[in-house]
Amino acid sequence: MWATGGTMELVLEEVLKENPKKVKTLHCVSAPEGLERISKRFLQVDIYTIAIDRGLDENGFIIPGLGNAGDRAFNTET
Repeated sequence: MWATGGTMELVLEEVLKENPKKVKTLHCVSAPEGLERISKRFLQVDIYTIAIDRGLDENGFIIPGLGNAGDRAFNTET
């Protein structure tokens, strides 16, 4: 699941410090806001997603309602 792209942004910053030849990301469900954020900032990264939901609500949760599973699982906020 990919909502705002905040966590992916942090991950990609660290991964790209190692100068990999190629970086690909794979996601089951993504929000348009997260896709836009990452695709504009990391042009060298290939992004694959199975489904794109409608967007995010005022809390940054994917609509229609996955919530922020990453923050809930790791007790963090981005």
